[in-house]
Amino acid sequence: MTIIDDPLLAALARTGLAAPDDVRAVRHLPGRALCSQVDLADGRLLFVKRARPGRPAVTGEAGVVRALDTLPGTAAIAPELLAVDDAGSAAVYRGYQDWRALTDWPDVGPDVARAIGAALARLHAVRPETHPVDAIAPTGPFGRPTLDWAAVTPAALAAFPSGFREVWARAADTHAVLDRLAARWRPSALIHGDVKHDNVVADGGRVVLLDWETAGWGDPLWDLGSLVGNLVQLWLHTLRLAPGGTLESWLSDAPVPLDELRARVRAALSAYPPLAPADRGLVAAHAGVFLLQRALAAGLLAERLDAPSVLTAHLATQLLTDPDRTAPMLL
Repeated sequence: MTIIDDPLLAALARTGLAAPDDVRAVRHLPGRALCSQVDLADGRLLFVKRARPGRPAVTGEAGVVRALDTLPGTAAIAPELLAVDDAGSAAVYRGYQDWRALTDWPDVGPDVARAIGAALARLHAVRPETHPVDAIAPTGPFGRPTLDWAAVTPAALAAFPSGFREVWARAADTHAVLDRLAARWRPSALIHGDVKHDNVVADGGRVVLLDWETAGWGDPLWDLGSLVGNLVQLWLHTLRLAPGGTLESWLSDAPVPLDELRARVRAALSAYPPLAPADRGLVAAHAGVFLLQRALAAGLLAERLDAPSVLTAHLATQLLTDPDRTAPMLL
């Protein structure tokens, strides 16, 4: 669908990259507020992200991407920033139309998982004590209000649909664990902060991580846990959750064997420096946080949880409350 968007065209013109007459089509991207794909008459494709209420200024994310371009080993894993308009209201990146978007389980095979693990290894090698950068600030899932599930109040629970309250009740055993994870968070490395399949594009064995809005100094185990949790989430979507079934029957009838999930998780970690046993447990726990966030997000939209959300909440609880047992099974 082609949309004429005057504010976007004005912002693009301010960058000097294209005049309104140079624009052939504008497509707003589903699921990404105020993010657009712009087709130019000369064949170029641009990705434009604009500021919106509640989103950090696009200049902050652009500053991180600029820094990545100068840091050792990280330029190739971030999108190419072309310009930021002088008002700081829009950032323009290269479009990756010739790369493959990752949409579901088949797209994130072992080679792609390994490439993402390698990209995270290069990113996490950047440390605040050796590469101080003014554009990079501390970040983390326990410090951002939209992801701060460790401090859900009774008032917040009352304001949300029953599905949200059901997830929170099912995950009651995790509440103290979330508090402990939040307390041990240390901004020890540069992290992406929002690692998931739809923030990655691939070209053969290469990957580029998109959407650096939540990047900053943080705990590298969060990125690894997010990657593992995302692989688990994609695998869960392949299950046939027949009504009246049990967890055991769903898993035994899985069209994609659990061993394939393990293979992809282990491929990702094989490209990363070896983890200490305690860190493996923390990766599993952070994978549980990732899954809990997804279950809670589903609960925000439903009065009653569907089977996938119930299963996601169950696995999140297992990963968070018993990581020493679940880590060897998965990692």
